[in-house]
Amino acid sequence: FVCHLCAKAFCRKERLRSHISSVHVKEKPFPCTFCQKVFTRKDHLKYHLLTVHGNANLSTMQ
Repeated sequence: FVCHLCAKAFCRKERLRSHISSVHVKEKPFPCTFCQKVFTRKDHLKYHLLTVHGNANLSTMQ
């Protein structure tokens, strides 16, 4: 699966969709509940919670 915007190739269609929404559309659907930061990926939010807020609220994330 190849991105029509930048020609980057992916093995899975879902990875391509994720790439387009986060890189080209700049969607950030994962907000931090403790500050104003928003993230393109759930794992980035988890890392932020661990490093900035001391593991706060990780157990309640889906």
